[in-house]
Parts: sequence; C-alpha cells; structure tokens
Amino acid sequence: MYIGISSYFHESSVALINNQGNLLDFQREEWHSRVKGDKTFPRLALKKVIDHNNIDIKDIKFIFYEKPLRSWLTVVKQTIKSKGLLNPLSVNQFKNFWKSSISFYFDLINNLETRSPTVYYCDHHLSHAMTANYYLNQFPCISVVLDGFGDNKCSTIYHFTSNNKFKTIWTSDYPNSVGLFYSTITDFLGFSVNSGEFKLMGLASFGSPKYVNQIRKMIYFENQKLKLDMNFFGFDNNLYNSYSSKLELLFDIKANNSPLTIEKNKNFQKYADIATSAQVVLQEIVLKIFNMAHNLTGINNFTFTGGVALNCKLVSELSKQTFINRLFIPPSPGDSGAAVGAAHFGFIYDKKQKKNLNDQTNNYIYPGNFKQSNSFLDDLFEKVCEKDEIIHKSSELILDGNILATCINNIETGPRSLGNRSLLCNAEDKDIVKMLSEKIKGRESFIPVAPSMLKETAEKYFNLNKNINSCYFTMGATATLNVNLKDFRYKSVVHKDLTSRIHICEEYSYIGKLMKNINSHTEILANTSFNFSNDPVSFSYEDSVMAIKKMNLKYLVTDEGIYKIK
Repeated sequence: MYIGISSYFHESSVALINNQGNLLDFQREEWHSRVKGDKTFPRLALKKVIDHNNIDIKDIKFIFYEKPLRSWLTVVKQTIKSKGLLNPLSVNQFKNFWKSSISFYFDLINNLETRSPTVYYCDHHLSHAMTANYYLNQFPCISVVLDGFGDNKCSTIYHFTSNNKFKTIWTSDYPNSVGLFYSTITDFLGFSVNSGEFKLMGLASFGSPKYVNQIRKMIYFENQKLKLDMNFFGFDNNLYNSYSSKLELLFDIKANNSPLTIEKNKNFQKYADIATSAQVVLQEIVLKIFNMAHNLTGINNFTFTGGVALNCKLVSELSKQTFINRLFIPPSPGDSGAAVGAAHFGFIYDKKQKKNLNDQTNNYIYPGNFKQSNSFLDDLFEKVCEKDEIIHKSSELILDGNILATCINNIETGPRSLGNRSLLCNAEDKDIVKMLSEKIKGRESFIPVAPSMLKETAEKYFNLNKNINSCYFTMGATATLNVNLKDFRYKSVVHKDLTSRIHICEEYSYIGKLMKNINSHTEILANTSFNFSNDPVSFSYEDSVMAIKKMNLKYLVTDEGIYKIK
C-alpha cells in the first residue's frame, strides 16, 4: 500500500493507492478539521484513510510530495539575497522552522503506531506530473507544471516516454513564477491569496485589457526564460502583501482593500480592467511555454498540473492551439491533488511499471468509501422519500423551485463540487439562482455559479473542444455559448463574456440521473459547492445539517433518501 501526503503549504491531503496501483481513497484535512484550507499535518485525514481501509501500518509506504529542506532553503536564500538577513520574511522562516515541512517525518511517527515507517520523498513538481499520469496513462506526453513554487522550482516541463521514464526539459527557478504573478494581482485586487484567484478570473470578464503594457513590465518570457521584475512584488520579503508600492504607481491606483462590488466600488471598472489585463498576459506567457515545449519535442499530447491549471479560462485558450491534440488536467491539479501523484510515484518506484487502468469510473472523481449511519437524521428530521424514490422526488423539488443540498456517497476529489456535495437548483429560474449565489453563498455578483448538464445539452448550447473533453466533466475549462444570449433560457449561469465553467454530468452519478429525468422540463441545473460562507465543503451528515441550518435551506439528499430539515 502507498500513502501520498501533501501538507504544510496549502490544503493538506492524503491519498491511498493499493498494490495494484488503484486509487482507493483520498481525504482532505479540512473536511475533518473543519478549518478552511487547513495546511497542517493531515492527522485526521490520515487516521480516516487507515481506519476506513483496515490497513496494517507495517504494509504501508509513505511518500511526501516534495523535498522538505529544499523548499525552506529556497525561500530563505531568496529573501536574504534580496532584502538581507533580518527582513520580516526571513525572520519568520527561521521562527517557524519546525512548523514547516522539515517536521514531516516527526509528525508522521507521532501519528502512527510505529517508529520506523518506510518513507520516500518525491520532487514537488514530479508529484504534480505523476498525478496526471495516474489518470491518463498515455505516452509519450509532455507534462507542464506551473504553480507558485515547490522545492526550488516554479515551473517544470517533463518529457515522459513511459510512466517511469522521463527527462526534465525546462524549468523556471524561484521567484520567477507564473503562479506567484497571478496571486500578486489577486492580492492587489483585495482577494485572498491561494483561494481568491478564481474571483480574479471571474472579474476578468467585466474589463478591457487596458493595462496589458504595464503588466508586461512585471512578467515576461524571452529566450526560453521566465522572468519577474521583483521591483513590483513583495512576496519575497513581506509577510502581508505580495505586491510592492511600485505596483500602485504602475497602475496609478491604490490596491483595493474593500469588498469589490459592481454597485458600490467606485473603482470597480479599473480593477476589472487590471484583472482582464492580468488574464491576457497570463495566457500569453503560458501559451509561449506550451509552444516552446512542443517545439523542443514535437509532441502534441500534454498534461497540465499545478495551481495555474485551475484557471479554466486559460485551459480554454490552450485548447484552441493547433499544435495541441490533447490536453489533460486531473480532477485536482493543485497541491491537494498532488498527494495522488506522490502515492503513484511510490507505486511506480517500487513496481517499475504502470497498472492496467481498469474501469475506475466510481474512483475517478469520487474515490473513497463514505459510510455513515443516517439514524440521527431519521430521529430528528422528516424523511420525505426513501432511497428508491430519490431521483423522482429530487426532480419534483427542483421543478417546484427548491434548492437541494446533496451529501451523497463519496466526496469529490477536486475543488469543484460535481453533484455529490453540491447545492442545486433550476438554472432557468434566475431569481432562485441569484438568491443561491449572492444571498445564500455570499458570492460576488460578477461570479455566476456553474451549469451542470448532460453531454447532448452541452453540445447543443456551447462550443466544445474535443482536445479537452475530460475537463468538461470536472469543471476544468470554460466553454463559449454558441446561441444568442437573448434566446438562451439559462442566462443566470453565463459570464458577461458569454462563457460558462460547464459541468457535463457522468450518467452513472446522482446528478446525471437527475438530469436525465428532468431533461424534458429543464436542461441545465445551477451547481455550486455545498458549504456556508468560508466553511469547508460539507463532508458528513452532521456538517450538512449545520450548513443547511446556517443557510436556511430545507432539503438534504442522501443515499438513503431525502430529508426535510426543520
């Protein structure tokens, strides 16, 4: 058995791959600690994986998703070089030395019944690449990894000729990072770094690229080298801001530090123009990197991982390139999903071969073994239908204008809710969608919720690119509306630029069965994650009931039936 662990930087997680190379389980720490974005050692997630799968500790090999000391040294060397030994970031790094990934081995043994676990360490970017390889299993391919940074790299391109044979053909060292550039603009616009980048992407639909020339001074790609002008950045020495005061001079506007709304922020349009410009430059840079990779290898099949791969507008632009025959992005391309790649690396390291990828439909997006008694639901709430009536009753409730919360089977691996932990309503009812998005979830009005639909509906209303087909099943890419907006019944799920982050439903899933049942009445459901405000996505029935009560909703869909929460 192989357990991959990601922690200390972003959303901590644990993945379990068995001796046949199959993903058996995946757990995020935040699901159990109920701390949004929990980055601590994933002790609760690890316990859940071990206990639920009846694992004997001595049969496990643990793989951490990076080389710990290298990451710590990378930041310290850069900050001392640029700002001296006693700058705030450098002091903070030394102060928190034992709270970093340096402590992984000690944290591991403190949470196990053994004092001598078998531990491997995988390069951070290789963990990302191996995550994609676990799912795709098609070679040769080019694996592009772009994120903030991991170990001492910010970007890496691998050329894989098989699952265990590869070479590194290009890298970009810290601090020259596409991800840190985008996070800096995110911070400048008043959104949270590492969680608010999707808001920047949504805001980009409302602007014009008026600041492109200014932003091209911040980041550029020339002669196969990626370079940031660090005069505009502060992440290498500042504990609070990713940008420097010179960025305010570059844009001739103060950084935003208040809620950004269309109606109330007098500088909304300027900030939207900055967002649009940042998205344009991001796409320019990444397209150059992909084109370079193709020119160096002649290969047309790509995988894309790292936090930057979560930018679904960028993915859509990449799909338009004629030199890309296939672009694959795993369900969770960021650091959390890298636990899957780390576990897969352990399997490959030992077995020196790739598993035969059998039908893993249920484990592709929803791995695990969710088991929980529903007895307390039966005792406390009204059960409106039994499990054999779930689809029929769900359809009835949706068409009557209700919002359904789902806690069904295993939770989604990736960051996007795909029906098992979702809030769903009829996308044709613009008032209920607006209430769900803005009043219940507190989303900004410039970020519409996602549309879920069957494949034939997606082909009917949107321009789809075959080379990113799998991305549409995990909300990994946007698609452009191919009908006149005024004739489109589901305007509430379309961005101002006529794109949507569409979700094509797997027909075997709850949401797929629901869509098939109501398709003659409504073809698209509005779909957003099942969580209240800044809480993590609901994992258990207890989490679900608490979230429903906070949001003043009524109906919870479970595997055993639908409950009305009073």
